[in-house]
Amino acid sequence: MKYPCVEGMQKRGRIPPLPYSHKGRRRYFPAQAGNWLIVIFCLVLVLTGTAWANDNTASSSTSSSSTVLVPEGEIFPEWEKLLKSIPKQNGFKVIAFSPDGETLASASRDNTIRLWDISSGRQVKVFEGHLDEVNSVAFSPDGETLASASGSSFSSDNTIRLWEIDSGRQVKVFEGHSNWVNSVAFSPDGKILASASFDNTIRLWDISSGCQVKVFEGHSDWVNSVAFGPNGKTLATASWDKIVRLWDISSGRQVKVFEGHLDEVNSVAFSPDGKTLASASDDNTVRLWDIDSGRQVKVFEGHSAPVYSVAFSPAGKTLASASGSSSSSDNTIRLWDISVGRQVKVFEGYSDWVNSIAFSPDGKTLASASWDGTCQLSKC
Repeated sequence: MKYPCVEGMQKRGRIPPLPYSHKGRRRYFPAQAGNWLIVIFCLVLVLTGTAWANDNTASSSTSSSSTVLVPEGEIFPEWEKLLKSIPKQNGFKVIAFSPDGETLASASRDNTIRLWDISSGRQVKVFEGHLDEVNSVAFSPDGETLASASGSSFSSDNTIRLWEIDSGRQVKVFEGHSNWVNSVAFSPDGKILASASFDNTIRLWDISSGCQVKVFEGHSDWVNSVAFGPNGKTLATASWDKIVRLWDISSGRQVKVFEGHLDEVNSVAFSPDGKTLASASDDNTVRLWDIDSGRQVKVFEGHSAPVYSVAFSPAGKTLASASGSSSSSDNTIRLWDISVGRQVKVFEGYSDWVNSIAFSPDGKTLASASWDGTCQLSKC
């Protein structure tokens, strides 16, 4: 059995950060917090590794052949809650719809990216190549390629990889980040890829050449999320520094700072018309910002746990948010009417936090990925 902390020390020549739990989420002590903590942690792993591995193998063999369905519930019985439930995996982290809405990509803690046929619920491809957890996936606008981002505290695979959908072939590897890459996004014209990392930077990559073309620096802490504006001229980022920033693509200059969240910001999304920005935070809120003025225009309150993902419906009238934690009962997805700022629907049935949500291109289906190992499709 391999021990990530030992491997990390060998590969990097230093002690990596130590994981711990905070508000039900995985966090990391900095290396300087005490190398002895890592030594103790590794000894515990060595002593308990065999038992853990046996338990994990048994658990994985059971879960890989099972499906977890969303219960109908009593709050909104008129909803057809479940269309499909994809076979349970080792901790889904993120999902994304293809531009034609026929395929769903999922990324997991098992270091893979999987493609699923929406109509049948069948797995059609597996992309393997990352050496660690895959934290983000994004389809190119033409649907021909897929980008994925990887990394963790114990990994040297802080890379972005580009995959050809039809052949399943890895066609490019983008290297440059010095810490794990948490988010990737294609520009609307598909020529540029943006990446956000725990090295506190955002980087732009030229798809055709594979070269890094810009580095945005300004966040004072890890960058969790990146999104292109619909016009392709601006980029929004969300960070642990509790701030959302807006960048001009051509100049690389920061043009706006959105402040108001009381804790780290996990996700950011543009409205389809590009006039509004939504952000989700560990302060349990979702906030809407007017792009032109930089003003906060709405705060959606209702979650009782950190909010990890936010998405606008294609029509721009509805906002979806996903939340939860290991110690919370609010492992839910909530839908909000943007015009009135009111919660209109709740999806329940998850046993752990919901990491990622995405609307289908036609707005009729909402996909979700949860830390409980399930990826689900629900009718909107």
